Amino acid sequence: MQRMRQFLCFALVLTQLNAGGWACSYSAPLWIPNSFASSPLYKFMVGKEKDSKSGYIDQTGKVVIQPTLSLQPIFVSSEFRDGMLKVSHGKYWDVSGRVAIDIAVEQSAEFSEGLAAAKVRVKEIGLWGFIDRSGKFAIQPKFNAMPQPFSDGLSLVVVGDRVGYINKSGEFAIEPKFMAGRPFFEGRALVIVEGPCALEFHSDCFSSITFPQPARELSNPNYRKCKYAFIDTHGSVISSDRYDEALNFSEGLAAVRVGKMWGYVDQSGRMAIPLMFYDAESFSEGLAVIGEPFPISRYTGKRGWSPGDPKPPEWRYGFINARGAVVIEPQFASAKPFHDGVAVASDSFLVRGTNHYYIGQDGKRAFPGNFNDASSFFRGLAHVRLSNGYRQAWYELGAYAYIDRAGRIVFSYDPEVFQPTPQ
Repeated sequence: MQRMRQFLCFALVLTQLNAGGWACSYSAPLWIPNSFASSPLYKFMVGKEKDSKSGYIDQTGKVVIQPTLSLQPIFVSSEFRDGMLKVSHGKYWDVSGRVAIDIAVEQSAEFSEGLAAAKVRVKEIGLWGFIDRSGKFAIQPKFNAMPQPFSDGLSLVVVGDRVGYINKSGEFAIEPKFMAGRPFFEGRALVIVEGPCALEFHSDCFSSITFPQPARELSNPNYRKCKYAFIDTHGSVISSDRYDEALNFSEGLAAVRVGKMWGYVDQSGRMAIPLMFYDAESFSEGLAVIGEPFPISRYTGKRGWSPGDPKPPEWRYGFINARGAVVIEPQFASAKPFHDGVAVASDSFLVRGTNHYYIGQDGKRAFPGNFNDASSFFRGLAHVRLSNGYRQAWYELGAYAYIDRAGRIVFSYDPEVFQPTPQ
């Protein structure tokens, strides 16, 4: 679910900021943009493993950048931000595939809101600032840790063992005083106010992280689990409530978990939708994914589940509206948020064959067709893995395509034969 990606990102952000590099990374054949504000160019991959290359098509399915970009360096971006694609540290392509910026820096990041973080040596000390679209420093290098991309006009930065937020002049709009934080969305940012505390993760990257001290075992009785709060753009905590988990604001609401149950708060911190769901995602196009165990946990014998249970029960997912009313009953083994009026749904992860398809806001199939895997729509196109009669793991290659809102293939290709085929 999206929540797990966000919390992994939360920890990776802090790991990267403090250590200067990512803990782990990979490129998947099914391309899904990290930001729906990205430019409408769509990646495809050809070749095998270490020889893989990526190219890009436009919204019509025309190849606008041939598959020549190596996917192996983890610093290569996968999407165009502000019309720029980072291809190496200090080097960016424009949407035509021409070099737009090529400057000498130690490290650099993707563009966001017209600026990209970049690191240079100043008197033998590596410092971070921000370059503009001309490649010149708009915010002079002065930060020891890598700042996060600008969002809502602010960028999260780490100073010592605290985080704060700077504006586009490079000055602190919110002084570094929080244990950890996320970028702003809709004028609100998720932070950890009180500490020390510990977060636990189940991933290949690491198992736990503590704030503000270095990571320790969560069994240490002196370390309680971290709680989350929201702040406004002045740095004020909007509510005295704290949450065990929370997602970014979207369409005026943020999903929060207290104990085992999820609800939604509004921008004043008021609980707008009560804590009554076993799983919840952010709102998109007026609807949000919610989940519940079905019919009960096979492992606990109860209707409900917590991260401490040995295995999760089977789940069913549906959708609610902004009033908290269920408008599509939980019936899917998985579901993704709505984009371009449709959402990806699946009947089961366990059956052989194709089981991903698209539904409309009435819960019915939006158009015919099943796929081995499928992404959300992004500005008119979605990336799918075509059926070959059996279920494949995400990392296995096969025939892929981009489809339009009617389910028509506009571009298909087989990575193994290195021959993209326009329709």
